[in-house]
Amino acid sequence: MRTPSWLALSLFVLGCSVEETPSRIRLPVTCDGLLISVKGRECPFFYSDTRGGFLTATLSSPVSLKDLSWSVGGTGVLRGIELSSAGGAPLILDSAHVYPHEAVLHYPRGTVCRIAVLDGRRDGEHLLGLRVMAGSGSGVEILCRPDARLRRADGGKETGVMRWHSPSGALALFAGGKGSVAGDRCVIPSSASATVVLAFAREAPARSALDSLSLAFGQHVLTRRQRMDALLGRAYFRTSDETLTRGVNWLKLSLDALVVSGRDTLIVPGLPWDGSLDGRANVQALGGLDFATGDYSRTASIARMMMRQQDTAGNRPTFGRIADRVIGGKPSYGSADIAPWLVREAYDHVVRTKDSVLLRLLDPVIRRSIEGTYRYHTDGNNFMTHGEGETWMGPGSPRGNRACEQQLLWYLEQIIGSSVANFLGQWKTGQLWTTMAESTARSFNRIFVDTTRGEVCDHLRPDGKKVFEVRPNALLCLEVVGYEAVQQKMLKQTVSTIAYPFGVGTLNPADRRFTPYAAQGSGRLCNGPVWTWLAGPLGYALTRYDREDLSYRMLTWLLLRALEEGGSLPAVFEAALRPGETVVRQASRAGSAGGMAELVRSAYQDILGVGVDAVSRIVSIQPKLPDHITDADVTVMVGDVPVRVLYEIRPDVSRVVVESDRETQSLKINVVWRMKTGDAWRGSVKFSPGRRLTLVFGPDDAIAYAGEEQVELGGKWNIRGYSREKDLGEITFAPLQAH
Repeated sequence: MRTPSWLALSLFVLGCSVEETPSRIRLPVTCDGLLISVKGRECPFFYSDTRGGFLTATLSSPVSLKDLSWSVGGTGVLRGIELSSAGGAPLILDSAHVYPHEAVLHYPRGTVCRIAVLDGRRDGEHLLGLRVMAGSGSGVEILCRPDARLRRADGGKETGVMRWHSPSGALALFAGGKGSVAGDRCVIPSSASATVVLAFAREAPARSALDSLSLAFGQHVLTRRQRMDALLGRAYFRTSDETLTRGVNWLKLSLDALVVSGRDTLIVPGLPWDGSLDGRANVQALGGLDFATGDYSRTASIARMMMRQQDTAGNRPTFGRIADRVIGGKPSYGSADIAPWLVREAYDHVVRTKDSVLLRLLDPVIRRSIEGTYRYHTDGNNFMTHGEGETWMGPGSPRGNRACEQQLLWYLEQIIGSSVANFLGQWKTGQLWTTMAESTARSFNRIFVDTTRGEVCDHLRPDGKKVFEVRPNALLCLEVVGYEAVQQKMLKQTVSTIAYPFGVGTLNPADRRFTPYAAQGSGRLCNGPVWTWLAGPLGYALTRYDREDLSYRMLTWLLLRALEEGGSLPAVFEAALRPGETVVRQASRAGSAGGMAELVRSAYQDILGVGVDAVSRIVSIQPKLPDHITDADVTVMVGDVPVRVLYEIRPDVSRVVVESDRETQSLKINVVWRMKTGDAWRGSVKFSPGRRLTLVFGPDDAIAYAGEEQVELGGKWNIRGYSREKDLGEITFAPLQAH
């Protein structure tokens, strides 16, 4: 071992070697540790069976299960469950615990109801269970209200079972234990217990199967919890900030719940779901889903499914586009952004996984998309053209025929296409697309960027007129804006005008079209309201300038809101307080796949600063942690190899520990460690899985250890004045006001 430096000696003084650190033993993150207690307030929640069955409800007092709905594949099955005493008086909810795998409801006199969606035993089977323990006094009645499309079937000779039928399937109601079924009600005597099972399938199970399900209810719930605990262990995430830890882990499970597995794997955009495929939600959620679950195979399945939604008819103007919606098997191609967005997300996934099979499948998709755009949708500046309502903001916010973020996506698609073509040996195509991408970038900086005003115009009209308006879209174009001064001014304007502590709005409040409330015009949710997914791009932009104080403040608000709303977030919030209210209302359906995915991605990449390149076998570590976070411990997947990354931040000495028990090729760890002084250490080191790597940073030195052996930290550089925190000057979020 080399002669110890001051930094190594400081470790000795602190009383721990590189092999002996208190953080090495992981505390498990489990469903039981994520409980949300509900008492005296409302709390919406949802559960999924991962096969297209969704239960949504709101816990509130004095109504216990408000707005309950159970649907399968977008079709309603159940529209209400009511608990009452044997005399018919509604049971008043005392308190409840919402877990990721079940909800536990507590009523007076000791009555307890556990409700869970159960994983089906076979394809096409969907199960809902309630375990009820009736307290002392009168018994409990449970009224189940099937959807209006279900018709009661003849009773036949079955005892204790009620059935309903519809063209899409059959529903069976059964009460095991001490329970009995009378019509659409289950009756449970005082101080007795029963398990109520509702099963929906093409052919609902026989009574004997329902009885078995009732007896095995506890085991089914345990299996469900174990599956979720395994996900939390595989994609481990814990920090010294409880809100960040609980919020991110809840969003992971809520995002996972929106994935529907079957013949095709897809992501449900939010709830309620109509059974259709939402193309934008699926491509938008790919990156966050990788980090959320650590299950790259499922993300690849979604990417492959989306590739199959491409228009391959070369004689149509929509040639090369990816469907924005598929309803009843019929696709529509009304959005210009989805194909290039898919290319970007799928390519990033390939980089994280080294999935060469997916890359080869992506190649013809890229070719068709680029060729279709060249043929039908470009102008003389090699800008992508589109219909005025064909951007992500939709027809309710028409934006000419050349929106700024479309040009960024188009530029990136050509760059990625060139890289893929070169990888596959298609050199001429690669060179052509590189040249065309450079043309797009030059044209963008000449036409969209106004260096005098320090702004990027939002879009161009068909006559070429530039439209400058404060929207979030210019924020998405940082990679193609070639002027640092413009980037800074644009970011400051965005934050001070349309960014609030809870996210990014869609239009300047001073604009006459500003409509902050959901009720002010259907289809105008992009003329003011806040979209949760935009917090991701803003978090990326702010952390580039070391302003994680602002990005983390926004992220914390959203995570706290998620923890109040059953662990999920809606797609949209209103952009102003309603008169007399102190909290903004949600303006869209619950459980936004795109919004939750972007927040998870931002927590990993922007806050923890962990980047994965499995193709080059590189893990990048460049955290932008707020001052109060002293510890972080996460697992990221590098291809199929789980890699653990730990941060221990102390006043004098900080550590980064990298571990992996999987035998594989060595990795290169690139690190930029910014210190509280604003200086930073940069370097790289070889990491051999199976051997612990420790990087130690102090004010005067940086050292790397493999095990207890000191190794070279290649390219070690102490960058003085590295922090860019002061570049933006004074900056604060826009004020939130009643409108």
